[in-house]
Amino acid sequence: MWLAETKGEIRPNTGLKSGAARIWCQKMSGTKYGQWRDLFVPQRQLEAALTSGVKSLAELAERLVVPLPEPQRM
Repeated sequence: MWLAETKGEIRPNTGLKSGAARIWCQKMSGTKYGQWRDLFVPQRQLEAALTSGVKSLAELAERLVVPLPEPQRM
């Protein structure tokens, strides 16, 4: 299973939100609902991938290597 987010504007809390998504996927993967993975895709990269012919989320995940934002420090 996938938890996917496209993001048009990177804000100061984006890294914190991405970290929470990773933790959620780790916790869900330990349940009866199977393996979960998160995919963070900047909007411009999503649009470029769709223009180049990507037709599925799995194909998008294979094509994009997206560095995750650093978690926000308090």
